[in-house]
Amino acid sequence: MIFALSKNLIEAQNEMCKGNWEIRGAKKAFELERKTVGILGLGAIGRETAKICKGCGMRIAAYDPFMTKEQVEGYGAKYYEDYVELLKDSDVVSIHVPLTDQTRNMISKKELSVMKPTALIINCSRGGIINEADLVEALNNGVIAGAGTDVFCSEPPKTDDPLLNCRNLIVSPHSAAQTREAVIKMAQMCIKGCLAVVEGKKWPYVADKSVYEHEKWKGADWAEI
Repeated sequence: MIFALSKNLIEAQNEMCKGNWEIRGAKKAFELERKTVGILGLGAIGRETAKICKGCGMRIAAYDPFMTKEQVEGYGAKYYEDYVELLKDSDVVSIHVPLTDQTRNMISKKELSVMKPTALIINCSRGGIINEADLVEALNNGVIAGAGTDVFCSEPPKTDDPLLNCRNLIVSPHSAAQTREAVIKMAQMCIKGCLAVVEGKKWPYVADKSVYEHEKWKGADWAEI
């Protein structure tokens, strides 16, 4: 989505198919090199996104309330204690946080208003983190230059949803992880996890490893997979 938006790819295709070859001179495309990407949430997916962006020559900024300054800088990112300050400084913002009471509407009108008018914002995390009505308003009024979203507050959204009919937006049907390879891996991991449970083994991909501190496991000589 970052690549497509930075090249104005969707509008260029739509206009070219209408016969508008001159869209190539719209002057909306820009280089990612030396631009700042702000990563909200520097977990596993956020770190992978940062690696890709760094490979494009982008500067990495990050906000993660569960990481120290030293941890964030250890991943080669500039540390931000306040995510609003990160929004102000970023050319591209990519969201990688879960939807919780604390992150719901984390990006609303107030936060969008501090972003650069040339900035992009990407949400491939969860619907509800960006206030959708405020995003539509920001896009239609030129508050920010563009956005991409793979997730929605209501899934699937209705075809007349304002979010699907605003300018400079790229959407996909919550399919960021829906590659053939990923679906196969997810199924295999599910099976292996179930087998581990029935065999009394510790599965290394348990999201919350504190479950192994439960008294059921104390003193037990369970094998590690």
